[in-house]
Amino acid sequence: MYYSDDQFALQLTIQLTNLLLQLTIAWAERYINKHSFCEHKLIVVLSDGYPSHAYDNYHPPASSKDAANIVRKIINRGTSVIAVSLDEEESYSTYEELKEIYPDLVACNDLNRLTGQLLAVISRQLKGA
Repeated sequence: MYYSDDQFALQLTIQLTNLLLQLTIAWAERYINKHSFCEHKLIVVLSDGYPSHAYDNYHPPASSKDAANIVRKIINRGTSVIAVSLDEEESYSTYEELKEIYPDLVACNDLNRLTGQLLAVISRQLKGA
């Protein structure tokens, strides 16, 4: 199977970093900027908790601060970032963990409502742009 340079870069990033959030979001921004000439650019992040890696002892607050910094830089360069916190029913613990990283965050503990929630946030983004 043939992979383009961008597909290979993402695959390599995922393998080397165990889905290290910062590099993955930075890659997404690079890909969008390289392949899209739209006025409004958007990255949607789905997350089940704060960035953390046990193998290298990389946990909050350091991991959360690093993630918040890259998200802020991407937003300042003109690409919107919306995150979705995926929680269990009757829980918002992931939302609480992620609100310090993402300025636009959707709390989702019912996947049946996710599409409507995302569309509402995207609509607000477009109206504010």
